Amino acid sequence: MDKNKLMTLAVVISLAGTASLYLYTASRDTLRMNISDIDHRLVGTRVETEGIISSVRKLQTSYLLSLLEEGCDTHLEAFVEGRVVEAMDDPVDMIPGARVRLRGILEDYEGKLSLRVSVPGELEILENAYSSFTHISVLLENPQWYSGMELKVMGKVVSTHTSSRALCFEIEQIEGGYHRLGCEFECSDTVSTINMMNGDPVTFEGTFLYDTGTGRWIIRGTKPPEIRSAP
Repeated sequence: MDKNKLMTLAVVISLAGTASLYLYTASRDTLRMNISDIDHRLVGTRVETEGIISSVRKLQTSYLLSLLEEGCDTHLEAFVEGRVVEAMDDPVDMIPGARVRLRGILEDYEGKLSLRVSVPGELEILENAYSSFTHISVLLENPQWYSGMELKVMGKVVSTHTSSRALCFEIEQIEGGYHRLGCEFECSDTVSTINMMNGDPVTFEGTFLYDTGTGRWIIRGTKPPEIRSAP
């Protein structure tokens, strides 16, 4: 093997060793904890946590995520650098309702805690927003918590009518008790032609927004509700 090839091989081995050392050191020094356990005493610490994305905002060179811990009102903001998102297999899955795992350095930004995620591979999608159905009872128990998330719901139609701007209907579920949900599905030409009848099993997905004034859910979807047997 000539001298140039030996030098190239030495550089590759050195880089691989450095990367392995970084990953080992990072994993050893990372604190794994719930969002609700994170406080200002941990500023400057490397932290790993999991949560549900409640909002995503695109900044100039990064993304601002708001994370919720399931069952708690506690939230955490995360600044995710653009290169981290670009390195993901499916960046489009980084939407409200998705469950994620993040690793990064905890910072104090204008008095608020935030997690800075700057290394590719340190943002993982654990569960896609549409990977499972959300039970009606969960939405009824804490509507503000889920408002703005991408969700998938199923139930049986108990009433329906079409207004000038939306397809309005109520669905019910009887598993684990009787639960009833009022919905307004924002209309398109396709939605307005759907003939939903009482008793029809229906599934639908989209961005769920809770109207505190009416107590109803407004759903913004890219496809109309499906009338079919529940899975």
